[in-house]
Amino acid sequence: MISVLRRYVECESPSASPEAIASLVSLIAADFAGLSPRTRLHRLRGYGPALQIDLSGPRHLPRILLLGHTDTVYP
Repeated sequence: MISVLRRYVECESPSASPEAIASLVSLIAADFAGLSPRTRLHRLRGYGPALQIDLSGPRHLPRILLLGHTDTVYP
């Protein structure tokens, strides 16, 4: 888990670089591919894409929403 997070953190994706954000989104989508999710890219004009990953699970369990951002935030 730490090595996966390290790859994400080390992937520079400044807010002003849609191409860099798309690269990070592709990396994240590839990492989740083994779980057979439904993935959708939401194209945002002037920004990098937003990634939606839906994983199926037992219907009787509560659903969980994880939300984050893929642009690098500098201090």
